[in-house]
Amino acid sequence: MVYTVFEDITERRQAEDKLQRSHARYTSMISNISDVIGIIGADGIMTYKSPNIEKWFGWLPEDRVGTSGFSTVHPDDLDRVGKVFYSLFDKDNAVKTLEFRYQCKDGSYKPIELTAANLLNDPFIHGVLLNYRDITVRKQIEEELKQTSTRLALATRAGGVGVWDYDIVNNILLWDDQMIALYGLDKKNFSGAYEAWQAGLHPDDMLRGDQEIQMAISGKKEFNSEFRVLWPDGTIRHIRALAVVQRDDSGKALRMIGTNWDITSRKNAEQALFESKEDLQKTNAEKDKFFSIISHDLRGPFNGFLGLTRLMAEELPGLTQEEIQKMAGSMRDSAINLFRLLENLLEWSRMQQGMIIFNPELIWWIPFIKECMRPITDSANKKGIEISYEIPKDLEVFADQYMLASTIRNLASNAVKFTLKGGKVTIAAKSVPGHSVEISVRDTGIGMSPQMVDDLFRLDVQTNRRGTENELSSGLGLIICKDFVEKHGGKLWVESEVDKGSTFYFTLPTKSTD
Repeated sequence: MVYTVFEDITERRQAEDKLQRSHARYTSMISNISDVIGIIGADGIMTYKSPNIEKWFGWLPEDRVGTSGFSTVHPDDLDRVGKVFYSLFDKDNAVKTLEFRYQCKDGSYKPIELTAANLLNDPFIHGVLLNYRDITVRKQIEEELKQTSTRLALATRAGGVGVWDYDIVNNILLWDDQMIALYGLDKKNFSGAYEAWQAGLHPDDMLRGDQEIQMAISGKKEFNSEFRVLWPDGTIRHIRALAVVQRDDSGKALRMIGTNWDITSRKNAEQALFESKEDLQKTNAEKDKFFSIISHDLRGPFNGFLGLTRLMAEELPGLTQEEIQKMAGSMRDSAINLFRLLENLLEWSRMQQGMIIFNPELIWWIPFIKECMRPITDSANKKGIEISYEIPKDLEVFADQYMLASTIRNLASNAVKFTLKGGKVTIAAKSVPGHSVEISVRDTGIGMSPQMVDDLFRLDVQTNRRGTENELSSGLGLIICKDFVEKHGGKLWVESEVDKGSTFYFTLPTKSTD
């Protein structure tokens, strides 16, 4: 007897059909991915390679299926790749990404990025899914960027250029080592914020520096600036800075990237050149002044003096006593003027050569000023000019007697020289804040215009003019006064108005500044 058993396998057939269709779709999807897809079993044998392997590496899929998945790994990378592969069997390491060199069919190697996913429980794969991506171009770009970065780093280091990157939105400031060095800082003391840059600026440049940064951020102007930085030890350095601002599509400033470099040497050279130019101009002006005095201020009076002596020598027997006395008086006045001019010239020459010794001491003002004024009194009396004093009895100054006497005589002599008959000259002094004394010489003379006042202490401008009685003037006296006053740490200035007189002021210390 034969028994027949029938089993309904409809569901199983449907499941198998579904599985096949799913596997076909899965395979089709993998085949259309631009990267190379592979499947490797737990034993390390390749069970699948997508067709793209021929395009990227020259292999046919059948060349690799059934072979070891490690045979195409560069020997130097093999140990590292193997460790990553076997770590995938730990359920906590389901996905890994690594880079290594993959051998092409022609024997060459290409750099690839491999993403490996543990899919041992997948009903369709039963192994590890591998995604190979050729990163040759990326590696070339990275190498070029690395080389460019290295060259830039060497160039900036050789040129002393610091590079910085400021995240405006988050207030994060990044400096390289050269930037840290430019600001004289220790890396651990740099906070990495905008305020850290501000704190390093010289106080006199801080406001301007911040304004220029804000103008660059707002788009009003590019950041191209020079400023000073103040190191923690007090050293001042000059910095040149350039930067560009990066913005989003709406124009909002996101970050600034810039460079700094030290221009202190250049600034010092510019300053030295400027000072050298000034010294040369001053030397030329002094030379011109000297020759002007020799050719004009000395020659003229000597001609008059020689003319009087010639007249007396040739016509003395025929001259009356009154005429002789008048000539002698004129000769005496000429001799006095010539002596004063020569005295100023010699004093100025000694001052230029540094031959005048500076030896300040405490001086009781009243007896000293009256002694200084004795030579001036005769000239004042002849013109009927009153000399008065407004000086506290107990006033003292700390000054060099020679320099102070020369200053007083020059200022007082000029006051008398440019004051009309019957006028007045006042010598005044008073204590002022800062342990100083302010001394003034005031006259009721002919005064000066604003232009004359501006040119008064310039060697390159002729400021000499005759007094109210045709007295000589070289203009050297005031320059000597100014230098002597400044030698004491004081200053000299003048206030004047045409036909209303002039007042010369200068300050001196009341005690030693040592």
